[in-house]
Amino acid sequence: MRVRCVLAVLFCLIATPAFSHTAQLSLDVAADFSPVYPTDTVPSNVHHFAIVYKFDGEAPKRIHTRFVAVDVPGRPANAAAMDSDASIGKGWIRAVTRYTVARHFPEGRYRVEITGDDKPWEPFEFVVAAPIEMPALKKPEDVMPIRPGAVWEYQFAAVERPSPGIRVRIPEIPSADADGMLRSTMTRTLLDVDGTTLHFVLERNKQKMLDEWQDITRRGFAVVKRSSYGETLTFDPPSVSIPLPLSGPYQSWSWRPKGGELAQSYEMWGPVPIKLDGTQRNGFVILQTQKLKGQTMAASSAEYDIVPGIGVVRSIEIEAGENGIPRMRNEITLIKAPDGGT
Repeated sequence: MRVRCVLAVLFCLIATPAFSHTAQLSLDVAADFSPVYPTDTVPSNVHHFAIVYKFDGEAPKRIHTRFVAVDVPGRPANAAAMDSDASIGKGWIRAVTRYTVARHFPEGRYRVEITGDDKPWEPFEFVVAAPIEMPALKKPEDVMPIRPGAVWEYQFAAVERPSPGIRVRIPEIPSADADGMLRSTMTRTLLDVDGTTLHFVLERNKQKMLDEWQDITRRGFAVVKRSSYGETLTFDPPSVSIPLPLSGPYQSWSWRPKGGELAQSYEMWGPVPIKLDGTQRNGFVILQTQKLKGQTMAASSAEYDIVPGIGVVRSIEIEAGENGIPRMRNEITLIKAPDGGT
């Protein structure tokens, strides 16, 4: 099995006294190095995934990661499936190793064994399941309802204090709940359909936040303009947010405005299981990351979980400062789909 791995890191500003290093299987990491789509089960059609390491206390200088085939048909029990090594710098609190598998990961149960400076961590297991079969979604209506008046209702939640010394204030949410979350309802309404142009309106606590116009192009749903609180931003060229056809197992693309310093990168995985209202549907995960020219780490990220026929059922938006320290974390979860249910 051929595999390519890439290491990225998050630096620490304040050391902690505890020593309890942990690791998590995920698709990638967000701007604050939190896992994107943390999971213990992946379909074998997923070729790109990651392990996120979190260091409590002093980080090791070197990490060795081994994937062990515990119960995989055609392989001896406890045989090593693949290995990777990574050097860790002083003061790091998180790191991620990204893996690209050249072909389908053999189905079965695996154990991940990690050592830091030859000291073993608590191992964890995951399952590689059968691939999820889904035909390519070629029409916009395959992705979401396209009709004027369609309304998606969400539960909105923001962390009031994402980091020490940082407090998030939202005018239409005067106070946080006991758990430190700023909560409200949010709606996304497809106000108008003019040919291939879609006009969406976002409201939080029944107060307008944003107007957004998207064009349905041969490449997919592309944002062309946004207007919020009297300020308008035009996307030139239009920025594809959801590709067409919508198909897996992996896609990546990027966007940069003409003459601009901003760059957006997109990755998409699927089909993968998506949690929705206590059930699981098959869908796709899109990760958008944003950097300014010269930056090595993402300044912001947004994860979108998409279920065909409904659209976005969950999103997590994160802004991070220097060294990945979180400055904002907002999450929306679908309560009610346009056709009356989730």
